[in-house]
Amino acid sequence: SGNRVYIPAVTAINKIDLHPEKEIGEDEKTVMISARTGLGIEKLKERIFESLSLVRIYMKPEGGDADMEHPLVLKKGADIEDVCRKIHREFVKNFRYALVWGPSASFPGQRVGMHHAVMDGDVVTIVTR
Repeated sequence: SGNRVYIPAVTAINKIDLHPEKEIGEDEKTVMISARTGLGIEKLKERIFESLSLVRIYMKPEGGDADMEHPLVLKKGADIEDVCRKIHREFVKNFRYALVWGPSASFPGQRVGMHHAVMDGDVVTIVTR
């Protein structure tokens, strides 16, 4: 009851390449994979990422291109202040505004404040003093 803690789980069933397709069913908690052929591995990675409730934020320096290969990974529900803290605590003290492209922005390059919630896939530029 009150003292139980439930953690997210994903079930991976391996050796799927050895079974006829009609015998096996998949649901939102189960992923069929084949370690030998690589079948289903990308789907497994995505399910694990989703179950951990994380978001990927891509940083874009002022006047530069976004780094789409190395995202900043934060908990779902994070805001621009969390992004600043993850980079360096001085970013919070010297923060002026942020520019956001992506799912959380009303329009590309939206100028936002410290408490704007970020979403998976956002591209963010932090402007400081």
